[in-house]
Amino acid sequence: MKRKAPVDAFMRFALNVREIVRKDPVLVVAVVLAIISCAAVPPDAAYAEYVDLRTIGMLFSLMTIMAGLSRLGVFRIACRHLLSAVRGPRRLALALTLLAFFSSMLITNDVALVTFVPFALLALRTLDSPRHACFTVVMMTIAANLGSMLTPIGNPQNLYLYSASHMALTDFLLLMLPYAAAALVLLVGAIAFFGRIPEHAKEKAARSVDAGNPASSSEDGSADSPATCGEADNAASATDANETPQIASDADDPAPSPLRVLPWAALFVLALLSVAHILPYQAIVAVTIVVALAADRRALLHVDYALLFTFIAFFVFVGNVGRIEVVNAALAQSNRAPLTIAPADADITGGFILKAAGYEKNCSFAAVLREVRAAEESAVAGILFER
Repeated sequence: MKRKAPVDAFMRFALNVREIVRKDPVLVVAVVLAIISCAAVPPDAAYAEYVDLRTIGMLFSLMTIMAGLSRLGVFRIACRHLLSAVRGPRRLALALTLLAFFSSMLITNDVALVTFVPFALLALRTLDSPRHACFTVVMMTIAANLGSMLTPIGNPQNLYLYSASHMALTDFLLLMLPYAAAALVLLVGAIAFFGRIPEHAKEKAARSVDAGNPASSSEDGSADSPATCGEADNAASATDANETPQIASDADDPAPSPLRVLPWAALFVLALLSVAHILPYQAIVAVTIVVALAADRRALLHVDYALLFTFIAFFVFVGNVGRIEVVNAALAQSNRAPLTIAPADADITGGFILKAAGYEKNCSFAAVLREVRAAEESAVAGILFER
């Protein structure tokens, strides 16, 4: 028995590690890379500068706020009212896709999918078409990821890039707007051309509309976890031909009290102001913790801490790689571009042609001197103001 105990402990440890790797493979890879980089660059005081605390703090605050609002059922109720006004299978697919697209801009792509996909699967039961349900869920997934690229808070990557680039909010939005608009056109076009509804699904949807509702909800009206196309198959097959699922009514799933929603809504507005660099992120993190402890402590348990640790691990890895001399030398060599100077055109007095990496420009010595002087004056002014 004594010999068997260590074996059992090792097996339990191996199973736990396997479960962690299966559940959060990106986190495991990030931690392994960070540990390996620590062997090349031993920990020191410079490690404190690796982590972008603003990004981590804002991610934590936004995830906590979204968890609080989601636990109140705000997104579920909004989705229910939207779908209750939609008639027709194609319009239902389009409404669900647009819902994921636009909501992800504010509540992040992950929250949009986790909140709306389970509800969408229940609404799509009435079509009795697992294939169309899968198509709609795939379109919602694509839409959430494409829509989230428009705003800094749409996904964690955007939040980090926005923080690291020091861009103005309007500049970021204008930069991403053409891509988001093109994505929206492609999504609508895909639903129009590829979202054809089978005839038997159309007939059943028509019977469902005549019965009173095109969508359905679970018994408790909740949507706590994302569903898969396999679940869509089960949901559709489980629906009897004479049975029409119904959306939960206001009586069965009442809206939360405005007094319970108000703290989270106000906190979300403050978080947006912090993203726009109007309020300090440290204050938002502190207020978020206070509101969560006072309003709903369990919201703190729904924060994706694995994502936060993944970012921290990658920050450490990237910071260490940047301090490895061999890597820096290789990057500098790969980015080095040949620079050549040739005589200028005849109409430019005292000038030259600057050529570098496919770039060519006619320059006069006087213009170059003016630019150098302006740059020096700007640098000096910056130093004086910083002091």
